[in-house]
Amino acid sequence: MTTQQYLDAVNHSLRNYYLSPSKNITTKELIQLAQSGHEKDQIYYDRGAAIALWLDWSIRRKTHSQKTLGDVMRELVLEARTQGHPFPELTSDHVFAVIGKYISVDEQAQMRATVDGIINVKFPSGTLQPCAVEQLVDLPRFDIGMSRDQLQKKRLVTNLKVGSEAQKAGILEGDKVIKLSVYWDDVTKPVDLTVERGGEKLLFKFRPAGTSLGFVPQFTIRATKIRSHVRHHSALLNEH
Repeated sequence: MTTQQYLDAVNHSLRNYYLSPSKNITTKELIQLAQSGHEKDQIYYDRGAAIALWLDWSIRRKTHSQKTLGDVMRELVLEARTQGHPFPELTSDHVFAVIGKYISVDEQAQMRATVDGIINVKFPSGTLQPCAVEQLVDLPRFDIGMSRDQLQKKRLVTNLKVGSEAQKAGILEGDKVIKLSVYWDDVTKPVDLTVERGGEKLLFKFRPAGTSLGFVPQFTIRATKIRSHVRHHSALLNEH
């Protein structure tokens, strides 16, 4: 996995987490949601990913990068094997007892609050530095700008929204769609739509962006920092 692929995965989880209506449900409700098999709402994965990212940063900061979340996971596994168990006991009390060796009392309280859904995960500046920087991004709602049902079933443009990105791109009400490429509910990827109009085939590309959903943290590669590291290591290699 490249750095960009990793950041894409992190950003995807963070978007899902911050925009989920279930992000602040209690731990008990979270367990019930997971057991009920609600595949459409993966908040238990996305909230866990956000907490894990924050916890890893907290451990690295306190230990001056001598320890990471991986060390916590290894300790849990080794402890279980020492006691003759194939898997560690992952109760909240047990996990927090191990984590307490790596982060401060205040950070433990903050983590308990995020685990219980009382507060949202907040990322300090420098969470993924020097490789990446955090930005608050105004994330728009996914809006294809026309009737989704008619587009999927009849390949026809109907109920075209005035001022939508689809209309701005030049698509017209009643256009017959002959080719469609769309990542449903993913506002980060463009829509490619080919229509037949007056015996002519026309290709349109637009971003399915609607009204704002709010600001969410997203990470991008810190290119200047990476270049400076490459120059530094190149210089060291030349010296040797």
